[in-house]
Amino acid sequence: MSRLLLAVAMAGWVGGGLGMRREEAIEREEMVIQAVRPGREESLQDMKAKVYMKMQGMARAKSAVMAREAKKPRREHGLSSALESMELLMKKFVDDRDSFRRDSFSKGTWTKRHKGRDRHHETLPGPEWSFVPEYIGSLRPGGGGIHWTGNCFNETSSEVNMDPLHNVKVTVEMHSPVAIFCEDAYFIATPFRYDLVDFLLHGKYEINWGKMEGEELEDMTANGVRIFRLPQSVARTIVDTWETLQLFLGALTGGPGVPRSVADKNLNFLSKYANYQMRPTASLATVDPSRMRSGDMIGVVRLDGLDPLIMWGTGSHLGHTAILMRGGNGSLYVCESQSKSNYWPKDSIQRTEWSQWVEWAKKASYNVVWMPLRDDVREKFDEASAMKEFEQLEV
Repeated sequence: MSRLLLAVAMAGWVGGGLGMRREEAIEREEMVIQAVRPGREESLQDMKAKVYMKMQGMARAKSAVMAREAKKPRREHGLSSALESMELLMKKFVDDRDSFRRDSFSKGTWTKRHKGRDRHHETLPGPEWSFVPEYIGSLRPGGGGIHWTGNCFNETSSEVNMDPLHNVKVTVEMHSPVAIFCEDAYFIATPFRYDLVDFLLHGKYEINWGKMEGEELEDMTANGVRIFRLPQSVARTIVDTWETLQLFLGALTGGPGVPRSVADKNLNFLSKYANYQMRPTASLATVDPSRMRSGDMIGVVRLDGLDPLIMWGTGSHLGHTAILMRGGNGSLYVCESQSKSNYWPKDSIQRTEWSQWVEWAKKASYNVVWMPLRDDVREKFDEASAMKEFEQLEV
């Protein structure tokens, strides 16, 4: 849809370069851009048909202008001058388009042009998690509008209105773009419905949500519409979301193990985002369980998207921790809080006999480190009290 609307905008500007009057090229500048979801009155095909008809009308008007120009004597500011203007315009489009592209990921940075017009988001070194939007504000019917500065449009405002029949309409106005070809994208939502919207042209936009009833009406009255700004276009956001999902798919679904391709993606993510390189070991280490004592720590990293996210967010080099405890009969247990999943068979606070835990850990593609307590710290560790507390919490 963004490409279709961009084509309409380009046709209008090009037509203006050929001497077309604005009203001959575009019937009106304000265009309602709506994401399509089941139940919406206007379907995607209907919108495409409208855009196609508008482009046909522009093409006919453009042909008429070119025919008139062909009958006129060549002047310094005639058709040749218009074609030169078109060439400059397209060059400007290419420059603007490239200014919003990312730099090579191998450099670990993103391109920052337009004097840092991506003012509201910290740039990330890759596509992963770049889809996360920024909360702008909430709008309640009759509660007044809000104003803010967008990445593309310096002057942006929005309000929501509801008529006596509880039909809701969200209005967005945007002006003063920073470049000819730029766009702002927004996630406009309630807990019951949402729209992903790309705004390419300045002007006034309306999103009609129709009649609201029941809990949806109550939420609209109390909390209103939530507006989030996407860092990039809707299309780019979808791509970034898919790239992020690649860190999880195959690891949190399917069998207990982490596929090699998913592990590699997560290793690359940790290197770029957390500046942490996990070096492979030549072979699996074998630790004598008799050396392990109560209070020792077990650290875990599973390259499944979740642990690397925790590591990036917290600055840790671990995604999960557990404690070793010896039972009354001297048996060694791993005590931890876990969730039952595709790779772990037990839920909640639990203890697992060491050999059984190791078997499950291998199947789950765990990377494990054993960290014994220092002697001075071990002297302070009250093993009996720790075991009593655990037994009260164990499910």
